[in-house]
Amino acid sequence: MAERLDFSLPEKKRKNGITNLIIILLLLVLIGLSAANISLRSSTKNKTPEETSYSLSAEQTKQLAGKLAQRNLHIRAADVWKDYLA
Repeated sequence: MAERLDFSLPEKKRKNGITNLIIILLLLVLIGLSAANISLRSSTKNKTPEETSYSLSAEQTKQLAGKLAQRNLHIRAADVWKDYLA
């Protein structure tokens, strides 16, 4: 029991300045993209339906519904027909 236990911790490795710079740059990019996402989402939510949709003529609507049905997009074609009949 003459031996003593060594409870000392190894010295902490110093972080390189480059890794700190990379972390800061990535955080700035993340903050910038988040701000852009929030601003774009809020600008599209404030638009009225007239601003976000475009209108087709009756003939164009019929053609679009027919093309969608030919491509087996029946649900979307039904939505176009509903818009046409409304």
